[in-house]
Amino acid sequence: MSAPLVESNPSKTSSTHPVDESDARSTLVKTLGLHPLVAFGMFACDWMLFGGEASSAGVGLALTIPIALALTIPSVLIQRFTFRDSWGAALGKGLMVGVLTAVPMPLGSPVTLAGGVIGLFGKGKKKELPPAPPTT
Repeated sequence: MSAPLVESNPSKTSSTHPVDESDARSTLVKTLGLHPLVAFGMFACDWMLFGGEASSAGVGLALTIPIALALTIPSVLIQRFTFRDSWGAALGKGLMVGVLTAVPMPLGSPVTLAGGVIGLFGKGKKKELPPAPPTT
C-alpha cells in the first residue's frame, strides 16, 4: 500500500507577491540616481576645475577644492527638493558628488555621469501627491 496523499492547503503556503517592474525601477532610481541637473552640472564643474588644476600644475588646488565642496550645498538642495530624496539620501548623494568633484583628477566624473543617466531615464512618471486636507 502506498502512503496517503497529503493535500496542501493553499492558504497556508507562503505566497510571494509579484514585484511590479516599475516599483523595482523606481527603487533603483531613488537609491542610485542623481537629479540630471546635479549630475551634469557637477560633471561640467569637475572638468572645468580639473582644467585649471592641470594648467596651473596643482597651484590652483587651494581654490578649486573649496569651490567643489561649496557646490555640495546646491547639490543637496536640488536632490532634496526636486528629486524628492529624504534629507539623509540627499545629504549622502550631495557629499559624495562634492567630494568626487573636489578630487584633483576627473575620476568622479564617470560615477556622477552614470548617476545622472540613471536619474534621467528613471524619472518616467511622477508620483502624485495626496490631495491637501480640506480647510474649514
